[in-house]
Amino acid sequence: LDSARNQRLAWPRAGSSRWIALVAALLCKGVALAETPETFDVVVVVDGLVPAQQSSEGSFTIRVHPEWAPLGAARVRELVEKHFYDDCRFFRVIDNFMAQFGISGSPEVAAKWRGKQIKDDPRKTNVKNARGTLSFAMSGKNTRTTQLFINFKDNSFLDSMGFTPIGEVTSGMDIVDRIFKIGEGFPQGPGPEQGKLQMKGNSYLKERFPKLSYIRRARLAQAAIAEGGDQALQAPLQQRHPAETTKPTMVHCLTSVGKVHIEVHPDWAPNGAARFLELVRAGFFNRAAIFRAIPNLLAQFGISRDAAMRKEWGTKEKLLDDPPRPDIPIELGTMAFAGNGQDSRSTQVWFALSNDPRGLGGRPWETPFARTVGEDSLATLRKINTEYGDLVRQDRIMQEGYEYLDEHFPQMTYI
Repeated sequence: LDSARNQRLAWPRAGSSRWIALVAALLCKGVALAETPETFDVVVVVDGLVPAQQSSEGSFTIRVHPEWAPLGAARVRELVEKHFYDDCRFFRVIDNFMAQFGISGSPEVAAKWRGKQIKDDPRKTNVKNARGTLSFAMSGKNTRTTQLFINFKDNSFLDSMGFTPIGEVTSGMDIVDRIFKIGEGFPQGPGPEQGKLQMKGNSYLKERFPKLSYIRRARLAQAAIAEGGDQALQAPLQQRHPAETTKPTMVHCLTSVGKVHIEVHPDWAPNGAARFLELVRAGFFNRAAIFRAIPNLLAQFGISRDAAMRKEWGTKEKLLDDPPRPDIPIELGTMAFAGNGQDSRSTQVWFALSNDPRGLGGRPWETPFARTVGEDSLATLRKINTEYGDLVRQDRIMQEGYEYLDEHFPQMTYI
């Protein structure tokens, strides 16, 4: 409409045959125009992490959600494709709050983007500034340009102030937690003065704030694979041998009844943990039904809503069982794979729904690989709808898809 107004086009008179044809054409095109672009992943390699003895370099992956904030997501994609964030410093990092970055180390580049403001995205009431989410920094209405911040904790008080999240850290939040925390910027705190950073770039930061963590490279996931030659870039994208990763990874899951924070432990069940994270990164569980929920026993999910994805993962090789871990109790929030025999694990997993779930954990395929953390997560598990129990037929989901669930089990809980 803006371009039409600028070019002073003559629109057909309302009610005329040309007007009706135009409206019909626009309505037909509207389906395609209104489609939301797919999510995409950005791999970020960071240097200058603390403590340095633990390795000063690491990487994390951001999943950008255009359905949350289409304008913000498009701007992030544009900036990443132009390699804007390469060599950017985390110049405002406040412990237990957030880590901010996005002023170019080149004064010329910073000046070029400073005036390229984008309009605010409408607020999504179901998307919060939770731990690990990414939002644009701004100084008022419609002032977003290039600066972003990652939430260290639940900062949902920012939601009503217009800070609409555009993505979330899906792996490597432990790396984000190790970003050097310089504190608030000048004059309220000891950190850099943004005006000087805009004018002088990284030369100012290197001289006055040499300890700042910085982004070595930020690439779209597929570009990171294509470039090759950089282990830190590719590590989150490749299927690594379970022994290579033993630190817990946080997965944040939003269900139709609340949030669940999942702490995945490769040291408990390396094969199971690796498969679960692979499924998460593939988006396999998105909008999936918790189709089997038995009171005080378990809540099971892992049949994808997407038929093509169900077919693809149905042909993958089954997982070898992990060694049993009798030292890890099966209690409310513990997670393990469902199976039907030795080495039968594929995509289905369950949450234990009580601290004494009868019989769970004793089979070879039920070695726990994760647990939910936080009282809010446990409260969400207690809200999962268990009225359908064991009534759902899995074969009908596979044959008829989610239409079967929507028709016969309308109150089911979903991821």
